[in-house]
Amino acid sequence: MVAAALGVVATAVSCGGHDARDSAAFCASLRANRPGLTDASDPVALIKLYQRLDQHAPLQIKDDWHTITGLLQTVATYRPTDTSQTQPVRQAVLSSQAAVDAIGTWAAHTCQVDLGPVPTTVAIGGTGTHLLSESGINTIPTTTLPPIPTANPNATAN
Repeated sequence: MVAAALGVVATAVSCGGHDARDSAAFCASLRANRPGLTDASDPVALIKLYQRLDQHAPLQIKDDWHTITGLLQTVATYRPTDTSQTQPVRQAVLSSQAAVDAIGTWAAHTCQVDLGPVPTTVAIGGTGTHLLSESGINTIPTTTLPPIPTANPNATAN
């Protein structure tokens, strides 16, 4: 009886119609929207694009995509003249790095799409190679933080 119930559920799921979080459809959306995913010239349009894609991100990356969408919203509202925002924005960028790396890897392997850097306003030095800008060059205009100083700038790596 349990096997029959599982069979009915499996059939309902497989025949349930269009999956709004289908990987192939999402990959097609990434390819179609690739230039806009890193274009910070219009922050409102950038965030709307990420929000639209957020509604369709496959379950494997749904949480990570949502994290990046939230990061862009945080960064877009950052005001450099409000020093109380500096550390929280830096923290948001740093804590989002795992999601950025996961999305970049997923898109490269699943979709064969190189997403490039996600525009951020926070130049924090080397942050990876997938989506976050390593140099802060791809930033939302007019908002830049100074880099985080190193403990000993003259120290060399072993």
